[in-house]
Amino acid sequence: MAAGGALVSARDELRKYVHLLADAWTPRQTTDDRVEWLYGLVRDEAFLEAADEIDVADDCGCGGCDSCATQAAAARLREKAREKSSREADATPDFYQSGRTYRHSAWSFRCDALTTDPDTGERVALGWFRFREQRWRPFTAGTGHWRDGWRDITTLAPDSETPAHATTDTPGERT
Repeated sequence: MAAGGALVSARDELRKYVHLLADAWTPRQTTDDRVEWLYGLVRDEAFLEAADEIDVADDCGCGGCDSCATQAAAARLREKAREKSSREADATPDFYQSGRTYRHSAWSFRCDALTTDPDTGERVALGWFRFREQRWRPFTAGTGHWRDGWRDITTLAPDSETPAHATTDTPGERT
């Protein structure tokens, strides 16, 4: 609670601090979208914690008593968290993601790390690129490159959560 007993909005406080930390090159809408994404994660976590807290281990099943009503409320909280999480999982990234491989026309770029330029603060993706099947070469990609329309072509290796490029598409090896 703030001074005077007023409730503080977690969303507004989060937005205030994210805007303080945001760089000058990221559009305000992108920063606001990040705030909403982060707020959604916190909200979902709070729903799941609340559901665990109020859930009771009672197998009554009548549907009308206090314990059945509490179990139903816990189930609704869990469902709300899952709905929001599944929508968030479909969100389109606004920049390269580490561990992903991208293609633009005949060019490929494998992003290995993300950082910021110490002079400008611009987001930078560090990785490897190649034209068609030529040798991989080190490369840094900035926001200008991202706007050129790179698309994520990363696939997961069979029976794995490891991106295929991490095991089969290694710079330094000819493919």
